[in-house]
Amino acid sequence: MFIYNPVDAEKRLAFRQEHARPVMDELEAWLQENIAQVLPKGKIGQAVQYALNRWKHAKRCPEDGKLEIDNNLVENAIRPVAIGRKNYLLAGSHEGAKWAAIVYPFACPAANCGHNPFEYLRDVLQRLPDQPLTCLDELLPVNWVPVKGIEG
Repeated sequence: MFIYNPVDAEKRLAFRQEHARPVMDELEAWLQENIAQVLPKGKIGQAVQYALNRWKHAKRCPEDGKLEIDNNLVENAIRPVAIGRKNYLLAGSHEGAKWAAIVYPFACPAANCGHNPFEYLRDVLQRLPDQPLTCLDELLPVNWVPVKGIEG
């Protein structure tokens, strides 16, 4: 299970700056140089265009150590939904299934950050009505600090 750690993010950023950025700069230059030399409708042309269309997002990875290089965290988070799909037919009711669909996107990231999902949701739902809009990011699982004594 992934637990967010800012120290790891700083180390990851330094590593990416040193190792990944030069490789990505070289790859971007190669893509730009070769886009005009490939057939646009060919497989390589489509692959080069696909990469260039997404390059502005991909090049953010070496600029931020908190960003994951893959989406494994998301895939692992939705795995229980995919595995339990048939079981959710037995959620008890349509309302029960709707409740599960509402809670999972909040509970799973909290668990991935090492929090007790129930305590996280209880605290956030209690604090949310009084939370200033400019401070909502404090309630994200990666930033959340439980009220003293809530989490054990």
